[in-house]
Order: sequence, then C-alpha cells, then structure tokens
Amino acid sequence: LCWVCLGWVLLIAYYLISCTCTGHDLQDIIFATLIRLQITPLDVKAFITDMGSNFVGLSNNLNITPSRQFFEINNKKIFYIFDPPQLLKSTRNMFLKHSFKVDENIIDKKYLVLFYKDDSLCNLRLAPKLTNQHIYPNAFQKMHVYLAAQLFSATVGAGMETYLALNKLPFDLRPTTEFIKNIDKLFDIFNSLKGLILKILIDHL
Repeated sequence: LCWVCLGWVLLIAYYLISCTCTGHDLQDIIFATLIRLQITPLDVKAFITDMGSNFVGLSNNLNITPSRQFFEINNKKIFYIFDPPQLLKSTRNMFLKHSFKVDENIIDKKYLVLFYKDDSLCNLRLAPKLTNQHIYPNAFQKMHVYLAAQLFSATVGAGMETYLALNKLPFDLRPTTEFIKNIDKLFDIFNSLKGLILKILIDHL
C-alpha cells in the first residue's frame, strides 16, 4: 500500500501472504490499514489499484460505479481510482477482442488491421511504430503499457484519416479512427493531470 502526493511515494505497509489475496481477506487488509492511517496526520483522499481480478472484485464489493466513485470508512469518503495505464491496457485488450458500439457507431479493430497491412508494406510509413505485436500481442506483450499507448496514438489516428482521405479505406472506419484519437487524448489528460487530480481531491474534500 502506498501514499501518493504530487509525484512522490511513501511505503505504508506490506503483508506476506502464501497465495493471492482476494475477497474479504483483501478488504480486511485494506480497511485495517486505512483505519490506522486515519488516526495519523495523513489524510487519505484516494485509493489507487491496478486492474487485477482481485481489485476488480474489491471494487464490486464496495459498490464502486461511475456514479458512486468512492467508499466510506468511519464516514470519510475515499475515492477509488483504477490506475490509468492499467485502464489503457484493458481498453486495448477489449478493442482487439470485441467490437464496440458508441452511440450508433461501430468501433472495430478490422479497420486498424486493414490500415496496418497496407501501411506496413510502404517504404515511407504513416505509422512506423505499429507492428505485429501491437495488433496480435502475446500474453507477455499485453502487459506492456507502451504497446497500448502506441496503438492508441495520434499518429495511428492521423494515418488512418489519411488513408480515408485517399479512399484507401472504407468510410466506415471513421468512428474507429475517432475512438483511437479520443483514447490517446484521454490518456494524455490522465498523464498530465495525475498530480492535479490528487491536489483537487486534497484541496476540495
């Protein structure tokens, strides 16, 4: 467990366990630690975790939803935040596995595959960093944040838009292009405003 404040990290506690910590055991550890912190000068505003199944289960147990982003300990609100790089990787994994429907538009990786197959054959590429491991990552490669960030990039989005303007790809790809560009912008916002988000929580709660 870590305490984060505008770019620096302080180790609070560690636990030695013989197996994966899930369910009530995980919740008991988290709550016991946070309760101890509440009797110190530290003022805990947010709890940040990865996207492991144990923490997803914990967020469900705590009834965390888009409209209720916090849990309470001793009547004190603590905001639950999934780590943005983990969210980016999860979004990439779902994008490569499933089609999305945003409003009435279909988001599909097939348009990215069409773009990559053509672009990869060019001497002067529009998306030079895009490789097979971005489109078909193995289990180990799925763990790399940089691969997800390079897939959801402004460069890839601009390259696909160029192909669309040249009539080299079907018009239906536009929603997928916009989705890729929006994810890139969203991740940039998280990266640039991580400290500001925590500061806002500290100043206004």
